[in-house]
Amino acid sequence: KMNSNLEGLYKIREFKQEDLKFVLTTFLNSYYYGNQINKHIPKNIFWEHYSMFFNTALNNNLLNIQIACLEDDDDVILGFSILSPDYLTLHWVYVKQVWRKQKMARSLTPKYIVNITHLSDLGLKLYQQKFPGAIYNPFKI
Repeated sequence: KMNSNLEGLYKIREFKQEDLKFVLTTFLNSYYYGNQINKHIPKNIFWEHYSMFFNTALNNNLLNIQIACLEDDDDVILGFSILSPDYLTLHWVYVKQVWRKQKMARSLTPKYIVNITHLSDLGLKLYQQKFPGAIYNPFKI
């Protein structure tokens, strides 16, 4: 278990098109396998429909993706958040396992969130303590 604070080793940057494959694949895998309900959807159906939804939202500027990367290497992605353009809706936050508990997710999310659209089993446990006023609204884009 890591004891040191690694906060100075990473930075938050804007999404680049080269990040798309990692972000999409990681989001789809972590949301599919991290949620007991989603596992009842055949994986090919889930991937096909969520990929279309994600790409449509991204292409219509409905998503703001923030990337956590190494301070000295923008190409090494450690985590990301998927937000609405106004930063009031949190769609997803992901941090690689080894970097968890280092306040990276906090760095990737605004302090005040109005809506949360996707919850993993872990996210369900955390969202009310981290964002007590937020509304779970899976229909908010």
